[in-house]
Amino acid sequence: MNTRSKFSIVTFISLLVLVAVFASQCRKSNRALEVKNAAPIDNATAVNIFNNVFKTVHALAWENSLLNGIQDTIQANIIDNCIDSVLFSNSTVTFPNTVVIDFGSSASSCANSYYTSGMLRAVFSGQYDSSGTSVAITFSNYEVDSMSISGTMTIRNKGYNVDNNYIFNIAVENAKIEHDSINISWNSSRIYEWISGDITDDISDDKFEISGTSNGRTSNGNEFDAEIVDNLLYSMNCNWISQGSIDMDLGTSLSPRIVDYGSGTCDENATVSYKNTTYELEMR
Repeated sequence: MNTRSKFSIVTFISLLVLVAVFASQCRKSNRALEVKNAAPIDNATAVNIFNNVFKTVHALAWENSLLNGIQDTIQANIIDNCIDSVLFSNSTVTFPNTVVIDFGSSASSCANSYYTSGMLRAVFSGQYDSSGTSVAITFSNYEVDSMSISGTMTIRNKGYNVDNNYIFNIAVENAKIEHDSINISWNSSRIYEWISGDITDDISDDKFEISGTSNGRTSNGNEFDAEIVDNLLYSMNCNWISQGSIDMDLGTSLSPRIVDYGSGTCDENATVSYKNTTYELEMR
């Protein structure tokens, strides 16, 4: 065998070894992501943060001047004393009306157990309880538990459905949730059906069933798509989703996930299942 042939054989074997090592590392990497994939917790974090934005805006709008035209009732109806001030662009019932909800520059502990600072800016196109009204929400230096929140959120009142329940279409676009190792990108398109509590002024008895989808990228760089398969239950006297389930697609190289939020108990616990594995998830 000549020298060139020997060199070719050695080169070929070396390439085979490199390919085998690379494939092994990929398998190890995929196995690690199977066990430690951040998609369920990152999606749940985004859901909780933007549900709380909705809760803040909903409470202010439902109980005060955006409905009854008496601006002086606004401060009395704030459900959370961590809000420093609420300012209106119009002092009368005139639309569009921009409402700035200011949590202050120093984070305060809010009723939802989050430490919150910064401002929400909500532009109402009409009275909140009127079909066709939209509320466009943006964020200014808004932080939740030191996580910086950006993006846009739009609430659209679609009127009553056949069950005589209010329907709100809520979209979140180009959201970013960032702090240290947390770097979540998130979008969602969801329907909130107001199933109880709309006949009272007390928002703590308000309950919503949520359907729809979301997608994003986790802190470790994995993209995901999520679809609600069993309507989620969001009660405004609870800090977390307490019922329902979602299916999560993590791409072709990772197993899909099922996230089960339970059967109605208000707590931070959910379960995640994939293949033959189930583990507990504690929501932020």
